[in-house]
Amino acid sequence: MHGRRRVVEVDAVGVDAGEGRGDGAGGHERPTRGSRRDAAARRGARPLWLTALTVVALAAVVLHLGATYLWVRPSTPVSSAVNAPLRSYMLPLFQQNWSLFAPNPVADQYLLEVRGVSKDLTTTPWLTPSADELEGLRHSVLPDRTVRLTSELSRSAARAINGLPDEAEKYVGWNYHYDAWNRLRDDMASTNHGSVSTAIDTALGYDEVLTLYATQFLAATPHDGIDVTYVQYRIVRDQTESYYSTARGTTSRTTVVTSGRRPLETRPGQDRKGFSAFVDSQGSR
Repeated sequence: MHGRRRVVEVDAVGVDAGEGRGDGAGGHERPTRGSRRDAAARRGARPLWLTALTVVALAAVVLHLGATYLWVRPSTPVSSAVNAPLRSYMLPLFQQNWSLFAPNPVADQYLLEVRGVSKDLTTTPWLTPSADELEGLRHSVLPDRTVRLTSELSRSAARAINGLPDEAEKYVGWNYHYDAWNRLRDDMASTNHGSVSTAIDTALGYDEVLTLYATQFLAATPHDGIDVTYVQYRIVRDQTESYYSTARGTTSRTTVVTSGRRPLETRPGQDRKGFSAFVDSQGSR
């Protein structure tokens, strides 16, 4: 009896030991707590480059959302302090506004027209780069944001010019064949509206940008032998009336802001060949 019990006990110990060592039929090694932690760590480990890429992507999203928030909210000391870099980042690709939503959805369209003028005041026809750009929207599921560049530029320029006092706004339509913007600023400042000097600077900035654009656009288009010396721009606003005005028979109205003659203007770094290729791609020729 004692011998038999000892054999059974030895066999039981052997089975247990076999299970722990993985010996014997059907034996499996039991994972320890440390080995389980190591396996979990190996499964959860990420490459360093993937972690760095994730951090950079999250930072870019946070910065973009922060810039968009500062851009769309009313002006604050913070947004005013970073206005220059904020504008250079948001325009033209990330321009944000709520013009599609009630209570005041967008009800107008702005078009930019330009023409050249020779020294003897012969003019080219008015050309409409905005209409050519908008053709890029047709039959395009994901159109490039730049196809609305001149429409957005014209909208902002018209608002800046219309925001001037009448005595200052009239000078936009005057002809300045040399030193245009210094003389324009002096004439506008002579109206004794010192309190609107910022508005004057903003309007003159848009006047200069539109002149630069007109110069480059006309350089990329043929003129039937006309030697262009000056340029003009014209902002055409087609406004659709409200439902109540339409019911009374009024469907739309058009207002026009026309500049005087300006000298041809360029800036270092402008890519004339690239711009000409862009005009060709829009079917302007």
